Amino acid sequence: MKPSKLVEQAKEEGATPVTAKDEEKIGCATCALGDPCVEHDTETAVAERPEAMPAVPMADRGLTGNFDESDQVIPAWFLVQPTSTEFPDAEQGQFATADGRVADSLIIVPLRIAATRALWPAEMGDGRRPLCGSQDRFEGQPFGDYVPYDSPAGEPASRDGGGYLCQECPHSEDQPWTVENGCYKGYAILFAVQGIDAEAVDDEPGVLRIKGTSMAPVKAKLLSHFLRKNAGPVWSKSFELTSELATSDKGKYYIVVPRLVTNVADPQRYGDLARELAGVNVVEETPIEEEGGEMDD
Repeated sequence: MKPSKLVEQAKEEGATPVTAKDEEKIGCATCALGDPCVEHDTETAVAERPEAMPAVPMADRGLTGNFDESDQVIPAWFLVQPTSTEFPDAEQGQFATADGRVADSLIIVPLRIAATRALWPAEMGDGRRPLCGSQDRFEGQPFGDYVPYDSPAGEPASRDGGGYLCQECPHSEDQPWTVENGCYKGYAILFAVQGIDAEAVDDEPGVLRIKGTSMAPVKAKLLSHFLRKNAGPVWSKSFELTSELATSDKGKYYIVVPRLVTNVADPQRYGDLARELAGVNVVEETPIEEEGGEMDD
């Protein structure tokens, strides 16, 4: 099998050589992560998302049995909005987790930034989760019995793996807020926490999902550092995440504001952690109330 342009490009850029066989298992031959990265997706390999293998054998960690990514829980951080009721110990504009952790700011090293989609029901029920979600904007995974769309033959149009192609889905609107049941774009940032407020933290993994009006500052102040030509991997820089109050005709809400802190002293360490967590699913299953304002993409 002849190596693709991605493999050749990786060699030219000085990246660790990746074989064509390896490319079948990963989404991006250049950065060797499980999903196509935002920098190198011009010729994306149709890839199967890998099962991340731990750097240390399970038995050497005192773990026996068939463990996989479903056994690992990555804490999800949320930005608390004026309408939020899930976090009684947090104030508006703070970051919080479901287990009660609260922060005014987070110092993070990104490990993966996934381009996501989420299709929400027109009316929220008790379950309050999306009807369908995608962690790459290529393929959506519906929740429960929901069927996003049918094939021309009238049958559910899912692929062999159970997913639905986003580009063929009628809910994939460029401006989803203009239709009754649009599918919203977002980002999911998987990261290692270096600091919570003034307290140092030993690289605790976490995930923050970016949506709505928070997408614009994240694009400008975080993603822009990695979309340029010859940019390093996402784990080469650390950022401080804070919030800012904004207003619109829909009311007041808070947005996520990133700030570049510094270049990471040991990027290889975080690259190893990124590969260990490559199989973690970052699709949102439980929402927090949306902030006001027009949705961005």
